[in-house]
Amino acid sequence: MDIHIYWPKTPDSSIHEVQYSHEFCMSKSINFCSGLISATQWSQYDLYDRPCQVFSQKDSGCLLVVTDPLSVICPEVVTLLYDVLKHGYSASGPVFNESVHDLQVANAPEEYYNMETYLDMVKRLAFERSREALPVDCLDPGCVMFKSSALACTDQVASMTQIEKHVTGSRGIAPGALVHRFSDIYSSERPDLVSMIPRDASRILDIGCATGGYGRAVKALKPDAYVVGVEINPDLAQKARQYYDCVHLGSIENFCPTEAGFDLANCGDVLEHLYDPWTALRKFYSLLRPGGYFVSSIPNMGHWSVLLELLHGNFHYVPSGLQCVSHIRWFTRQSINKLLEESGFEMEKIDSIHRSPGCKGLEFVDKMVRSGHGDRDMLETIGYNIRAKRK
Repeated sequence: MDIHIYWPKTPDSSIHEVQYSHEFCMSKSINFCSGLISATQWSQYDLYDRPCQVFSQKDSGCLLVVTDPLSVICPEVVTLLYDVLKHGYSASGPVFNESVHDLQVANAPEEYYNMETYLDMVKRLAFERSREALPVDCLDPGCVMFKSSALACTDQVASMTQIEKHVTGSRGIAPGALVHRFSDIYSSERPDLVSMIPRDASRILDIGCATGGYGRAVKALKPDAYVVGVEINPDLAQKARQYYDCVHLGSIENFCPTEAGFDLANCGDVLEHLYDPWTALRKFYSLLRPGGYFVSSIPNMGHWSVLLELLHGNFHYVPSGLQCVSHIRWFTRQSINKLLEESGFEMEKIDSIHRSPGCKGLEFVDKMVRSGHGDRDMLETIGYNIRAKRK
């Protein structure tokens, strides 16, 4: 198979998770495709390089260009994209778990939770939808395969991220080719947590504000609210400042506030990243007014996908999700309740976040429930959104 794969270089980042995520996706993709694509057929480039500087004069056949470094590909994807080109298209694109192009959202029949279940879904979709090809006017540039002849004018293209716009000829989607894309977790507006803000809360503290998505959403909902962020990473904190009244740089463990009396402290997917969430909770308590609220999202380590992996002797870290590489502490519903109670909070609301377990997961959950090892709600809950009140 005459295909050359171009993959973006890992950036120098002050965020450990970013570097890990980029390296994880590239190494997994190379490993998965090793039986189909040799090491010499992979090249790295800088995203802002000009294509005429990147592509080799020896390139012939097809080029697979990945511009989203938080993507994972496997042999079925490469093969199906190649098949679309063989049917006369100049460029072909896969489907993703998430994409701004509606026609390229996979709409997989079941959820998947880790790399093992992702590979299972890849094989299933490749089998069920391998004969399909959908003509489109444009493709998600995150991962596109081109005939080299369709890129004859690359000297006119300013950067590798713009290549898809300059393809000559037709474009097609391979609906059976599933590429997994890890989300940008640093810019989410967290509508699930914003919806838990009481109507009378006007002084809000956002712990681990990242690039400020939550603050942006709060200000849109409550323009007069006073919103303060805390962020340990200086690059993220700088981006967040445009949405907050104030952003404090540093870890929450070392955060020495000059003000208190907040109506609400928001802590979206943060506690599991802290060495000492118990001390942090007591600090949050002291920053709230009497009757103030603590809102948080916390992953559930009692989820069936984690338990099944552990029973097989595995625990594979991933860039984000239940087994995120930067998780230090792990919680279940019972330990969350205990943590809050010991810190002086009273649980007011707890929402279980459910996703369909799929056939494999459902079989495992049924066996666990029948044998008395856990209840169905706990096993099928991927995380909890909670709102607690300072006593």
